[in-house]
Amino acid sequence: MVRGRKRGLEHGTILLGACLAALVPTSGQADTDDTRLENVVVTAQRRDQSVEDVGLSISVLDQELLDALHIDTFDGLADFTPGLQVSPGIGSGNPVFTIRGIGSTIIWSNNNPSVAVHVDEIYHASSAYMSFPLFDIERIEVLKGPQGTLYGRNSTAGAVNIVTATPSAETGFQANAEYGSDDAFEYRQSITGALSSQLNGRLAIYTRQGGGHQDSRGPNGISEGYSPDPGTVPAIPPLDRDPNYGDLDQLAFRASLAWTPSTWLDADLSVHGARDQSAVPIDKLRNMDALGFVPPSDDPYTVYGNRENDSRSNQQGGVLRVNALFDELRLSSVTGYEAIDRYFVQEDGSPYRITDGDFYEDLSSVTQELRLASAGDGAHFWVLGAFASRDRIDFDKDINILDVLKTVIDTGFVEDDESWALFAHDEWRFAPLWKLTTGLRYTDETKRYRGGTRDRDPWGVSNAAAILPQTIDVDREYSDSQTTGRLALDYAPREGLLLYASASLGFKSGGFDGSLITSESATLPYDAEKLRAYEAGIKRTLLDRRLFLALSAFYYDYSDKQVQATIDIGGGVTEAIIQNAAASEAYGGELELRWTPSTSLEITLGTSLLSTEITDWDSASPEEAAARIGNELPNAPEWTANAALDYHIAVGASLVGFANLNVSHTDGSFREVSNNPDLASEDVTLFGARIGMAPINERWSLYLWGRNLTDEEYRTYSRRPLGAMITDQYGLPRMVGLGASLRYGS
Repeated sequence: MVRGRKRGLEHGTILLGACLAALVPTSGQADTDDTRLENVVVTAQRRDQSVEDVGLSISVLDQELLDALHIDTFDGLADFTPGLQVSPGIGSGNPVFTIRGIGSTIIWSNNNPSVAVHVDEIYHASSAYMSFPLFDIERIEVLKGPQGTLYGRNSTAGAVNIVTATPSAETGFQANAEYGSDDAFEYRQSITGALSSQLNGRLAIYTRQGGGHQDSRGPNGISEGYSPDPGTVPAIPPLDRDPNYGDLDQLAFRASLAWTPSTWLDADLSVHGARDQSAVPIDKLRNMDALGFVPPSDDPYTVYGNRENDSRSNQQGGVLRVNALFDELRLSSVTGYEAIDRYFVQEDGSPYRITDGDFYEDLSSVTQELRLASAGDGAHFWVLGAFASRDRIDFDKDINILDVLKTVIDTGFVEDDESWALFAHDEWRFAPLWKLTTGLRYTDETKRYRGGTRDRDPWGVSNAAAILPQTIDVDREYSDSQTTGRLALDYAPREGLLLYASASLGFKSGGFDGSLITSESATLPYDAEKLRAYEAGIKRTLLDRRLFLALSAFYYDYSDKQVQATIDIGGGVTEAIIQNAAASEAYGGELELRWTPSTSLEITLGTSLLSTEITDWDSASPEEAAARIGNELPNAPEWTANAALDYHIAVGASLVGFANLNVSHTDGSFREVSNNPDLASEDVTLFGARIGMAPINERWSLYLWGRNLTDEEYRTYSRRPLGAMITDQYGLPRMVGLGASLRYGS
C-alpha cells in the first residue's frame, strides 16, 4: 500500500506533465490586464513582500479561496496545501500537524507541535488552542521547512501563519449563511468602519450548529445493566439511541481596533473568544473488544458506546501590536495572551467501560516579542528581536476501566514552561541579481512537571495492581538551550524568475510525557529533536503574468526524534516510554501552479512527492530496533495532489454565474512508527463544488455547495485502546447544501 514508490512517481509524472502542458498558451488567447494574476503579498519574513520574491516554499490561501473550497477547519486546509497533513488528536481537538513527513504523533496538550501555528503573530504553544474555527481570515500562509530564526522553537517542520481581517476606514458589512445535510447550519458575519478619524473597528461572529452524522446505538440490549461486581460497582445505565449523534454547537467572535494617531505610530488590539459544546465523535470499533463484543453493523457511522460524549470548551485570547517608525528604523511590540478551559469525553468504541476517558484541561499562555527592523526598500534589510513566553498546563485525565479492572485510573499534572530567545535576520542584496539571507536564533527554555498517576479505586475492589503497583507522584524539571539558523541564496536573472537554495536548522522542544504514566521512569524528560534541511526551488511567472509556477525540492536529516521506544529500567525489566530514539531522512518535491487562461477562468494545481525512512533506532530491544529501521515516518503520504477550477460567466446584463470545482487526493500512509498496516490510512480522493449566481457588483450571492460528493468512506485515524482492539474515526460523509451571502462596502 505505502511501501512502493512506483505508483506515486507515476501519478506525480502524470500531474507534472499536465502542468507543463498548461504552460503552452492557447491560440487566440487575450493578452489583457484582466487575465493577469493578482500579486499575493505575504509577511513570512516579517515585512510585506510578494510571494514571488521570497526564496522560500510558501502556500497561500486567502479568504476568497477558503470560501470557494469550503475550508473552515485545519483538516480542510491540508487537502489543498501540498505537503501538509492534519489528523485528529484527542477526540475532536488537538489536531496533529505534519509537513513533508515531519511531525509528532504525541498528541497530549503539554507536547509542543512540530509545526508552529501563529495567529496574528502570536505563537500557539499547544495544539489544544487549535480547535478555534477559521473565520474572518485575510489569508493563511504555510511556510515549509524549519523556520527557526523568525519563528523560533517548534517550527521544525514549518509554520502556519493565520492573518485575520483588519479594521477598515471604509464602512463594510458581510454576512454568509449555509444550511446542509444533517441539519448543518453555519453563519458568519463581520462589520467594519471608522470610529473616529484615527480609529477603525471590526467585529466578526461565527456559529456552526448541527451536522450530526453518527447513529449512536448506545448500550441498549448489549451491556445495559452490566456490572463486573454487582452490588459494588455501578451498572451501565441505559442510554437512548441517537440516530443523528455528533451535532456541533460552536460560537465564536473576534473584535479588533486599529489606531493610527500619527504617521510614525500605529497600534492594533484584537480580542477573541469561543464556546464549544459540540458532541465528540464516537470511535467505530472495527473488531472485538476486550470483553468479546463485536459490532453487529459494519456501517462506519453506526457506533456503540455507554455514555454521551459531552464536551465543554471556553477559549479566549488577545493580541496588542504597536509599531513605531523612527527615520529608517521600525520598532515593533507584539503582546499575546491565550487561554482555554475544557472538559470532554473520549469513548473507546465499546458499549462496555474498557478505556473511556474523561479529560479536564486548563491552559494559559503569555507571549511578548520585540523587534527592531530596518525600514524602506533598500538593498539591505535586517531584523533584531527578543521573545519571551510563559505557559501553564493543568491537566487531569480519568481512564474508566471498570468493566476490565474494576477501577478508574487518574493521571494529573501541572506543567509550567518558560522560554526566551534572541534572534537576528538579515537580507543583503550584494549584487543586482543576487540576495543573501542569513539568520540566527538562540533559545533557552525550562519546564517543570509536577504530578503523576494514581489508582482511584472508588469502590475498593480494584484489580489494577498489575499495571500500576504504586502511586506515581514526581516533581521534575527540564532545561535546554538551542541555537538554530538559516542560510539562503536567491538569484533573480530576469523579471518573473527567482531561483533559490537554502540550508537551515530547526528544533522541537523536549519535555514530559502527558499520557498515562505507570512508572517513575516514564516521567523522565525527553530531549529536543533536530532537523537539518536543504532546499532548492524556482518561482516563475509566465504568459504576461497569467501563470505562476513554484517548484521546490528538499532533503531532510532528522535526528533525535521523540518516539515511544523500549528502555531497560533494571532487573531485566523493560518499558515503553517516550524518548529520543529515532533518526530518519526525508526527501521529495512540490509543485504549485496558478493560471488564468481567460478573464472568466482560473485554475490552481498542487502536488507533492515524498519519501521517508527511519535509518536508526536506539532501543534496549534489538528486536524492536530491527522492526523499526527501514520503516516510513508517520503521516507521510508519498503522493498528494489537488486541483481547483474557478469559472465565471455573464448571465444577462447584470448577473454573473460562478462555479468552483475541486478535487484532492492523498495516498495512504502509516499512522505510527511501527508501520502497522491495521492502523494505516487508505488512499482517498475527495470532490467538492460550489455553484451559484451573484450580481456584477457582488452585493449578494446564492449558491449550492457540496463536499465529498462521491460519498467516500475513509478513516482519519485509527488506534488501539487496549490489547488487540482497533477503533477508527471516519471523515464526514457526503455533505450538500445551499448558501447565501450579503456584502456592502469594504
